[in-house]
Amino acid sequence: MAIKFLTAEEALRADSELWILPDISNSNWAKKIDWYLNFQICKSTRLSPSTFSDFLTQTLIETGIEKRGFLLTVEAPLMIASHDLLPNKWVVILPWKHNLAEWISQSAKIWTNLKNPSCRLFLPTGQSTVSLHQYWNLNDQLQELTVVLD
Repeated sequence: MAIKFLTAEEALRADSELWILPDISNSNWAKKIDWYLNFQICKSTRLSPSTFSDFLTQTLIETGIEKRGFLLTVEAPLMIASHDLLPNKWVVILPWKHNLAEWISQSAKIWTNLKNPSCRLFLPTGQSTVSLHQYWNLNDQLQELTVVLD
């Protein structure tokens, strides 16, 4: 597997199905791409995770119905189908917690769960690629990983 570093002029070209970016407050690229996505990234930051109301919780307890469902946290990755707006299939916004090893490992996990599509990483502002090989499990399933610095 090869890692290819792209310039700013090459960053938005069409050769990767999956683009993974940090949240908008930690990436200038996320701000630019958000415009093409009709501000879906910004809009998602204004949403608060849903919770069960007290009335619904009490009703479920009284009726003996098991409380099912899932609650998303603010730290959950955001996936946007972008095939009509950008030259790719998906954009994933993965919140940056100031730990490059963790961010890259979570990116690799998302990539693996999506069955290893061609991938482009937009690194958080101020981060280098020195340890990219160390944290991304480099294997033969990915022909090329493209990386864009911020």
